[in-house]
Amino acid sequence: MTAPQNGLEGSHASGAARQGMPPWLPKAIAIGLALTAVFDVTVWAARQLVGFGVMLLISFFLAMVMEPAVSRLEARG
Repeated sequence: MTAPQNGLEGSHASGAARQGMPPWLPKAIAIGLALTAVFDVTVWAARQLVGFGVMLLISFFLAMVMEPAVSRLEARG
């Protein structure tokens, strides 16, 4: 029987059990964290824009309501 080349004996010395984490795992974690951050910023921006859109819509309707009165005042001088 021959001894293993790396000096370790038994079946635990071979395969992925001794290699640690896979090389793609740190990159996958970084991509996951980056995507989470982008999603959070997008949700925050959408919530801010909803408030702005409501304010813009209200101001548009107020401008439409005020236009006849302003036109009448302009005609009077």
